[in-house]
Amino acid sequence: MGPIKIFIVIAALFATGTPYGQTLEWKPSESYAEYAERYRNFVQQQSKLNQQETVAKPQSKSPASKPSGRLLPSVDAERRNIVDRCRESVGQHGASMVKACADRDIEAISALATYPAQHASIMQRCLDSVGKYGYSMVKACSDRDIEAESALSAY
Repeated sequence: MGPIKIFIVIAALFATGTPYGQTLEWKPSESYAEYAERYRNFVQQQSKLNQQETVAKPQSKSPASKPSGRLLPSVDAERRNIVDRCRESVGQHGASMVKACADRDIEAISALATYPAQHASIMQRCLDSVGKYGYSMVKACSDRDIEAESALSAY
């Protein structure tokens, strides 16, 4: 087997991925092509098992999950999560800082709920990229991108 074929077999193995926690040993008596085929079959079998487990498990709805059709949860549904995130991020600075953080995020999520639907893709990108830092950061990111988009359309 030449170096190009070996590279292709190795690339195929990496492309299929390894199921977490599972291993498949290469037998010295088998060729790379045989191992690659055995590995692909192993991965497909593991994928089928994972799909069956996913279907069998009932999907629980977390209390902070977003309602269908809405980008952001309601302020009332998210209030506890906002306070908890602020306690974790700035709690070492005292209750007044936690309150300021929570007030800022509650104000931001309320403002974001009023944004037109045409900006939903921008808001979703910002929510995905900086959402872990709070809604005030999502609002700042969204505001900057909306402003930049307006400026670019004027060119």
